[in-house]
Amino acid sequence: MSKKKLQQGDIIKTNFDPKLGHEQAGQRPALVVSCKLFNDAVNQMPVLCPITNTTTPFPFHIPLDDRTKTTGVVMCEQMKATDIRERGYIFVEQLPDDLLRRVLNIVRQVFDFDEPEETPTKKAENYE
Repeated sequence: MSKKKLQQGDIIKTNFDPKLGHEQAGQRPALVVSCKLFNDAVNQMPVLCPITNTTTPFPFHIPLDDRTKTTGVVMCEQMKATDIRERGYIFVEQLPDDLLRRVLNIVRQVFDFDEPEETPTKKAENYE
């Protein structure tokens, strides 16, 4: 298991078992989509999007390209908070910034978010 502190944009390998219904299962790559503030606050329970090599066209999938050694598509519709202390993980690589922005744009759309006036990040800045 890696000891690296996870950051938004990290690609890791972790175990998604047990699964229910249409969830992704097994040992597979995943993208950390939660921000540093969230990751620090919840201590080893980042929000992940699984990555699959089944590349059926779907509007919530972002394909990886030749800049990553990981292949496949990021499944933005299957994000979940995951206890990586229990599941374990291995750091693989960092996703290029432009692909991360595309993933985060879809994540915002999933929740129908515009940029809010008050965010946890902005609240935290007030306490520094």
